Amino acid sequence: MGQLFCLYSLPRSWRQAYGAEITVREEKVVRDGGLTYYTRTASFQRSPNADWTVIFGLDAQGRVQEFGIVGAGVLPGNVTSPAQ
Repeated sequence: MGQLFCLYSLPRSWRQAYGAEITVREEKVVRDGGLTYYTRTASFQRSPNADWTVIFGLDAQGRVQEFGIVGAGVLPGNVTSPAQ
């Protein structure tokens, strides 16, 4: 329940702090180390000059094993997953 609640409440708290998503810059799906990572980099209404990347690492059953939000560009180009 904690994981589900956290994922459910995140969009509301994120929208309150940063506003609506205004531009999607990039989306990727990469498999690494037994997980499938989905990353989405976007700009937001209250932070138009700073892009953010949302990262989900899902196991084979589709359960979230890793999650994070980082400033765009924080992950180097040769790193495919946040675990590296």
